[in-house]
Amino acid sequence: MREAIIEFSGVEVKYGEVEALRGIDLKIPGEKVTVIIGPSGCGKSTMIRTVNRMVEPTRGTVRYQGQDVKTFDKIELRRQMGYAIQNVGLIPHLTVEENILLVPRLLGWPEDRKKKRAKELLDLIGLDAGKYANKYPSELSGGEAQRVGVARALGADPPVLLFDEPFGAVDPLKREELQDEFIRIQRRLRKTVLFITHDLSEAIRLADYMVIMKDGVVVQADAPERLLKEPGSDFVEQFLGTDRTLQRLTLLTADRIAKPLRAEKEEFVGLSGVSWKPLEEGEILAKFKKDSGEFAYRTVRVSIHAARPYASLKECVSRLLALGLSAIPVVDDSGKVVAEVLFDDIQRITKEG
Repeated sequence: MREAIIEFSGVEVKYGEVEALRGIDLKIPGEKVTVIIGPSGCGKSTMIRTVNRMVEPTRGTVRYQGQDVKTFDKIELRRQMGYAIQNVGLIPHLTVEENILLVPRLLGWPEDRKKKRAKELLDLIGLDAGKYANKYPSELSGGEAQRVGVARALGADPPVLLFDEPFGAVDPLKREELQDEFIRIQRRLRKTVLFITHDLSEAIRLADYMVIMKDGVVVQADAPERLLKEPGSDFVEQFLGTDRTLQRLTLLTADRIAKPLRAEKEEFVGLSGVSWKPLEEGEILAKFKKDSGEFAYRTVRVSIHAARPYASLKECVSRLLALGLSAIPVVDDSGKVVAEVLFDDIQRITKEG
């Protein structure tokens, strides 16, 4: 494991007679995403709130970069840790830009640096600064508000991010898009992230290191692929479910197995027996051979049939089935075909599992 940035040693938290945490011993690796999952009431949120001292342990020690968090000033500690929650918590009378710049403003950043940072972060989360900077939270969709919540957590470029079900309040389609964005951003920024979710597929997809909790204790913690292969107890086996081979498809993204293509305008490109040519915005023309040997053509809708580079292989399977061909195109943010994912390659991965 990479060197621990955050460490829990014998951490207990009691609320009256209720034991929320019972002797937590855990090391959180740096520059990785640690996802904490478990049944409701197992202590997930309490655990990450001990990191930024929103909750004080009854017993035990939480260390950040080797130092007991109790020795930090609470405000200074929290400024080193971005925090995003399920209901976003954007301040309604502040604009998007002002919400994003809350911590930089408290830190006294000069105006030009703040403006530059706001634009950088809006670009990073895929929102146009000219369109969104001066909007208010009430003018945003649920997915847009969650993106702004993530940008605010990144405002002062903290080394640690604490995310408590940040995508839990959006619909499944938007949630998938937000997961794609999170993977893209994390690969670029390499933050130390503690991420709470109740969604098993989300946990497996996002985690470098996965912690399963029950009744205030850590039951098992490991890389998700090892947890899927070797659950350490009956509870973990039941919690992960019977479709663990299929869950492995959530671990990998399209760009990990996609075959790159160099698409030229007005030309078909492809390596699999299916080739692709861009049409109007949002559409691609697929060319393939029928059983008779004749060529056939099908219009591919990018929003339904194509995958983004950070789409999970599980999502790719859904799109392959919807399209009904042996491959699907992979498109970049502009809609350009940059690669393709083959059904045979996904099938090979499931057999290897």
